[in-house]
Amino acid sequence: MDQLLSNEDPTRTTDGPRNFRELVWEVVRAIPRGRVMTYGQVAAVLGAPRAARAVGFVLYRTPVEARVPCQRVVNRWGGLAAVYGWGGAERHRADLFADGVMVGEGYTVDLARYLWTPDPDKAAAWETENLRRMHEVGVDL
Repeated sequence: MDQLLSNEDPTRTTDGPRNFRELVWEVVRAIPRGRVMTYGQVAAVLGAPRAARAVGFVLYRTPVEARVPCQRVVNRWGGLAAVYGWGGAERHRADLFADGVMVGEGYTVDLARYLWTPDPDKAAAWETENLRRMHEVGVDL
């Protein structure tokens, strides 16, 4: 699990602008052990507040080799992912427990206790980079 704390991406093959997946991974890697964010929070700090499902899709398809602590992302009610990419809700629960997060009945996390919000300056940098990337590829906002 400690290897998940690294911000290095062994799957990255270019020095160019990072894509949405890489930005999602960077945000998720920044979540401290024992804390969680929601899919919507991750999307919002990337300047794409309506992209919570896209964040979920990225995390579902994240290979273990990418060293991204995907367990640290839950839904807006603190619920675990039924289709957690590494083995379903039971595995999601086990991975959170190993991270120091207690999961209650109904496979939910107490957001009042465990929710993490990134530093505003760091969040602004992620949002700025994502917006710049969208402009480079011609996405209308």
